[in-house]
Amino acid sequence: PIGSEELLPLVLEQIHGVVASCGVTAIARDCVIVGRRGDTRAHRPAIAPPDHTFVPVSSGPQLNLPRTIAFAVISLAAGVGLLFVIVWLAGSGDVQFKLGDDVFEVGDAERFAGIIEEDQQPLLFTSLSRSRPIYVQHVGDDPLDGWSAFDARSPSDPDGCETGLLWEIGNQLFRDTCMPSDTYPPDGAGLLQYDATVDANGKLIVDLNQDEGAEDTETEG
Repeated sequence: PIGSEELLPLVLEQIHGVVASCGVTAIARDCVIVGRRGDTRAHRPAIAPPDHTFVPVSSGPQLNLPRTIAFAVISLAAGVGLLFVIVWLAGSGDVQFKLGDDVFEVGDAERFAGIIEEDQQPLLFTSLSRSRPIYVQHVGDDPLDGWSAFDARSPSDPDGCETGLLWEIGNQLFRDTCMPSDTYPPDGAGLLQYDATVDANGKLIVDLNQDEGAEDTETEG
């Protein structure tokens, strides 16, 4: 048996070992002594690593909302503007709509009859059919009748004469610029004619497929 005088040094030695390994405050908290008698090795409990893993998450491309809205508004305005121009031109008769091969719509017959009467000259359309320019003329008081369409090239040299037929507003007649002595009346009689009719909607239609042929040249001195 160990006496009290021998036991005290052993206890103090054991406490000293614990303090050296764990610290003073660890004695009362979580430090334990393991082993056989006299083994003063102290061990801390293993601390598990935190179970929190932070993985960066990509937020993807950022949407620039103001820029997107501005682009949409500008695109919409441009589309509406283009549509308005097309509708306006169509209503004014300044755009010819193809109805078939070499057939086109001149526009509102009453409107164009008024323009011809006011300007005192026919309408000239260039390169509508096989690079053939044509004149569209109206004679008389009825805008639904009195229409004619004919070749605007020079009858004397259709392929070689660049200036073709010239309308003389003062004389109210056509003159062949490559054969100045040859003149033609306002309705183009004697020239290569095309069918010009007014449909049920009051639109003037010219069919460039229907050649009535050239008549004998009529001249005026």
